Amino acid sequence: MIYCNNMYTQYIYRPLFNLIIFLQNVVPSHDLGIVIIFLAFLVRLVFYPLTKKSLRVQKTLNQLQPEIKKIQEQYKNNKEEQGRKVMELYKGHKVNPMSGCLPVLIQLPIMIALYQILRQNLGDQAFHLYSFVGMAGETNYLFLGLINLAVPNIMLSFLAGISQFFSTKLTMPKAEKSKEKKEKFNFQTQMMYLSPFLTFFISLKLSSGLALFWASTNIFMVLQQVLADHYSKKSPESKKL
Repeated sequence: MIYCNNMYTQYIYRPLFNLIIFLQNVVPSHDLGIVIIFLAFLVRLVFYPLTKKSLRVQKTLNQLQPEIKKIQEQYKNNKEEQGRKVMELYKGHKVNPMSGCLPVLIQLPIMIALYQILRQNLGDQAFHLYSFVGMAGETNYLFLGLINLAVPNIMLSFLAGISQFFSTKLTMPKAEKSKEKKEKFNFQTQMMYLSPFLTFFISLKLSSGLALFWASTNIFMVLQQVLADHYSKKSPESKKL
């Protein structure tokens, strides 16, 4: 356990803390909010290859939904055969449905580290600084001079929730215009409406700096999805999916 804690501190917590201090030293007025937004942008940029792959997998899975539905109907009384046929379909199109979770799993330790960093005064954690990084001034916790990022904020919590809704919605299959859509919500549809509420209420219990990071991450995610969709329509490779 001690070894794991040391690994977490040296390879996740400490580098993230030093990056925050470095950014704080160069942004106007040492505004922590601007630092967090830029940090979210950097995280999305660094993990863009994984995100891009995840978005492509999700798009392929969405396109396979009609075929999956046919398999489910054809083998509705044989769950074992149904699962085998679905896996054969995935294998034939070279997609792994679990790979879409990878960006989220990678981002989770960063969220945990950011939460732990923000719940304490940054100045009190100066012993984590590398020798080549120093604090140029006191941290400004007032985002744009208005919102105290050290405490919960309902506006940023709402922004985190609504951005989570659009982020989830963009990765879901397009709604089918048929009577079958009048049936009970499927799991994905439930998550599209449930996850924003969970994000909102969880954010209300945490410092608003974390809510700002989550909202910024979702917004950049939406922008990446929109750009990916735009360029995939122009690319010949999109026809192969």
